[in-house]
Amino acid sequence: MNTISSSSSQSTCGGTCDVGGSAPAVKPDYRIERHDEGVTLHLALPGVSKDQVGVSLEQGLLTITGERTVTVPEAWKAHRELPHPATYKLVVRLHRELDPTSIRANLADGVLRLGIERHEAAKPRTIEVN
Repeated sequence: MNTISSSSSQSTCGGTCDVGGSAPAVKPDYRIERHDEGVTLHLALPGVSKDQVGVSLEQGLLTITGERTVTVPEAWKAHRELPHPATYKLVVRLHRELDPTSIRANLADGVLRLGIERHEAAKPRTIEVN
């Protein structure tokens, strides 16, 4: 399991994980961007619509799931191989300096972006000397 920390610069990952079903879930490719305000997590979820994405947080574990389904009208004839249905799942632990109440999610063009801010006390600041 990976930990999302605001001290991580950038990382990427891909692969599969077993979710206990008949077919393994695919760990989506993802990238973590660090910035002063927190982190942004970018996940590649091609073919997944908003209503097929789930984001949950429990005991510091952020779980992102997605389901890609392929439906083709019966009258259509495929001239090439169709994309296969896929189940995506990524589980990461949030670092304690990230604020779980600040998570924002946006899905556009097959990329899910999760913005997570740092707690105020963990943000860099300048202290004035008198």
